[in-house]
Amino acid sequence: MATTTDIPEMDYEEHERTFRAFTLFTEIGVVHVLCLVLVVAIWGVKHAGGWALFGFILTMAATIVGAFSPAISWRPLAGVLVLLLLTLALV
Repeated sequence: MATTTDIPEMDYEEHERTFRAFTLFTEIGVVHVLCLVLVVAIWGVKHAGGWALFGFILTMAATIVGAFSPAISWRPLAGVLVLLLLTLALV
């Protein structure tokens, strides 16, 4: 049976770093999925495949920028989300 001397101490710095990375990618993932739902809605409801493709490319580019720039994380996707909402409303 393990004694208290056999248990290593908690590495809180690593825990905090892992938690920050998890929350970063969760935020990006949620907004990314919302953008993809709007792309599918533009394609399916409005029958605007060109606009949907343009929105998909913007979504992928903004996701890559947000993933590799933790300081701005989901913010590039927010702009794409607003653009896709306007496209869905106006096209």
